[in-house]
Amino acid sequence: MKARLIHGVIITSYSILCTKKVVKMEEDLVNNEARVQEMKMNSEKHKEFNIAGIPPSVNHCYGLRCVCKRDIKYPTKEMKQYKEFVKKHLPEMPKPFEGPVALIAVFFFNDNRRRDIDNCMKVLQDSMNGVMWKDDSQIIILHAEKQNSTQGYPFVHVIIEEL
Repeated sequence: MKARLIHGVIITSYSILCTKKVVKMEEDLVNNEARVQEMKMNSEKHKEFNIAGIPPSVNHCYGLRCVCKRDIKYPTKEMKQYKEFVKKHLPEMPKPFEGPVALIAVFFFNDNRRRDIDNCMKVLQDSMNGVMWKDDSQIIILHAEKQNSTQGYPFVHVIIEEL
């Protein structure tokens, strides 16, 4: 095996070959990680996005009317406005997910008021009907979490994956 002296270091052709292979492997690893992240973010079966603001509680989204001695539940103006807002800010989808889906929602609040996140979840789910999925009955895995916002404003981080 031939050896060369470069900058005071003895270099063999084998060490050059190994170094080139290691550099190539590192480049491939970086490229693969970037591709995986891109595929994950842009996958047809995986959507991840933020929605500014917090959904109103389900307690504020429905009113009751008495019609023919029966109480009829109807969506309030606040609910309709939130649904329109969410539908404008959802990522574009060629068609709603048709199979079962998993939904992860992290609510970032900017104050310390007591809130039930399950009430917020119902409104969020209803707002995405017909856009992200056909109906929220397709959700078979549901994870909700609440945290304090470090951004200075409230928002919801949403991850949806078709299973």
